[in-house]
Amino acid sequence: AERVFDQETAVLFVLRDEAGIDPVLTRLVELHPYLEAWMPDARKLAGWSLEQPLAGLCYEMPSGVEEWNVENEIVHRTAELLTLRRFGPLPPWLMQGLAWSIEMRLTKSIYCFPGRTGFVWATEHGSWPNDLQRRFSDREKGPLAITDLTALRRNAYEPTAAPLAWGFVEFLRREHAAGLRQLAEALRARRDEENRVDHGNKNWSRDPNYRMSDDVQRELLLEHCGAAILEAAPRYLSRIR
Repeated sequence: AERVFDQETAVLFVLRDEAGIDPVLTRLVELHPYLEAWMPDARKLAGWSLEQPLAGLCYEMPSGVEEWNVENEIVHRTAELLTLRRFGPLPPWLMQGLAWSIEMRLTKSIYCFPGRTGFVWATEHGSWPNDLQRRFSDREKGPLAITDLTALRRNAYEPTAAPLAWGFVEFLRREHAAGLRQLAEALRARRDEENRVDHGNKNWSRDPNYRMSDDVQRELLLEHCGAAILEAAPRYLSRIR
């Protein structure tokens, strides 16, 4: 059946720690058997959000983590789920950029780093605006490349692309809000069109490994947010707050 957007109930599990995850995963696999192969990876993650079922999970205090704030996790994971509810999976720079934008606005900090492993410095939680100011004040004049944004991949953390995703989405939100909404809808529609695998006799399925090309992302970005958006971004990022 075709999915109906913006009508599903999103469920966020907030567990005390990893000890409570097995009953959640067992029930999810009972309802959606395709998730069984993902279970070992899910146990290693500090949080996640799924499109099907529309469900996410985070912990109050996972073991072995020092820099953690459950309020940020709840805000970020909820933002991911509501984006999935409305648009389905968007390119990671936009999906995470939107979630980081909401996280920063509501909590004044960034604590949720999906796909990241290893130590997080305490100063990182509020440093992104200053980091981008320094980076783009010192850079030679020239436009962003779409590859600067698409370097952020699903389930992987890229330390240069992550702050940029936040900053670029903030630029779009503050200066091109209507275009941002149109872009998200256009990306949803293009993904819906492109990620179908035809099996003949009117049978088809979705490609779970589908990734929209950089060229298509650039095309839709320029169409809906302006032909000069990539040229204008560095100046904005050099003074972002």
